[in-house]
Amino acid sequence: NEARTDGTCPSSYTLTRTWTATDECGLQTIHTQTITVQDSTAPEFVETLPGDATVECDEVPEATTLTATDNCGSATVTYNEARTDGTCPSSYT
Repeated sequence: NEARTDGTCPSSYTLTRTWTATDECGLQTIHTQTITVQDSTAPEFVETLPGDATVECDEVPEATTLTATDNCGSATVTYNEARTDGTCPSSYT
């Protein structure tokens, strides 16, 4: 007999396995095994990661499209950009 108890994500769960030995007189010995499955490995980016750069205002590169892999399933990459203004309109981070 095997029972699965779901955790917080599809790759984290508990399996409980139960074996029952029964003799001719109906006496039983039961053994239970608990297996805890955890996704503890973070996803990894596939492409080379872009580094920091200092450029002129007309040379700002386009954002690189990145993908990632995961050992327990798929991984989604999201992108966010925040601008911090500097001392003039053409100087910012």
